[in-house]
Amino acid sequence: MPNGLPGKDDPLFQWSRRITRSLADLDARIARLALFLDLSLESESVMQQVIDRSHPLFQRYQHNPNVPLADDHGRERHSLEELRGLLVVRCNMMANMLNEFGLELSTQIASAAEDHMERVGFKPGADGFTLLPRRKP
Repeated sequence: MPNGLPGKDDPLFQWSRRITRSLADLDARIARLALFLDLSLESESVMQQVIDRSHPLFQRYQHNPNVPLADDHGRERHSLEELRGLLVVRCNMMANMLNEFGLELSTQIASAAEDHMERVGFKPGADGFTLLPRRKP
């Protein structure tokens, strides 16, 4: 490690790359579902409504939860539930990363995942996640 950075053979480096890929894949799926549902995740309150199932899109299925998954409304309902679940998974994943690796490595992983999202054509925040700049102490 002449430059002080972990080498490609370092287990922590390999693990952080796998986590980065997993987070980037998760974020891309969240963004695709949001696009399909025509749902902007740029607001924290909207994401919380989706997680709580209080978003107006959920109201469509409250009265008739037996809508078959084969029709358009069924696909929308299924996609909305998948989106909700993936948002919860991402929240848990980020909390676990922070707990296990600390802020610095977690920030690097999240930043790399955001960069990947932009490289594949998603606008910043399309997945409902925006890495805020850190304040220097």
